[in-house]
Amino acid sequence: MAEGKPNQLADYPDKLTDLITFLSNDGNVSAVPRTKDAPNLYSLGFGENSAKLAAKLGIGYVYGHFINPNSGKEAHQTYRAKFRQGYLSHSAIFVICGETDEQVEELAISQDVWLLHVEKSLDIRVPSIEEAKAKSWNDKEKEQMLENRKRMIIGGPKKVKSELLHLSERYQCNDWLNLTIFMISKKNNSRIGEL
Repeated sequence: MAEGKPNQLADYPDKLTDLITFLSNDGNVSAVPRTKDAPNLYSLGFGENSAKLAAKLGIGYVYGHFINPNSGKEAHQTYRAKFRQGYLSHSAIFVICGETDEQVEELAISQDVWLLHVEKSLDIRVPSIEEAKAKSWNDKEKEQMLENRKRMIIGGPKKVKSELLHLSERYQCNDWLNLTIFMISKKNNSRIGEL
């Protein structure tokens, strides 16, 4: 929706409205293949303004805890208060689930390095655990990695389950999209699925 241009945030409401029109076949352009019903549409956001917009447009809302871990409760409250047709919201978070709390720290270093690189517009390739461990970091980078941990749940199965339940209660949201990076996703996802 950004058409390859930098920050198009001011245009987002209009573009989302255009997408809704397109998917509902109400405009001059039709979606193909044609389906009986339009798909459920969700808007990813990270605060109250995006929650208000989703509610106003009558679409679902996904709170991006993995983007901003500080506004989930308020965003979900805003969406619930403004959306009249039912409650269609989720939250999305980075989750790394190891066999134990101690073992998962080794897995998490890959995520830490990848996220730091993404934020700095560096190599967005996911480093191996060995590559990530071999890097050295200055104090500012170490501080940023610790800050980024607020955007994640990292631990063994008991810790991950406990933290997801805590956030579910805080946000009043039981539907989660658990995001993980490719290097650790297969075992990670099966552990999460067992919770």
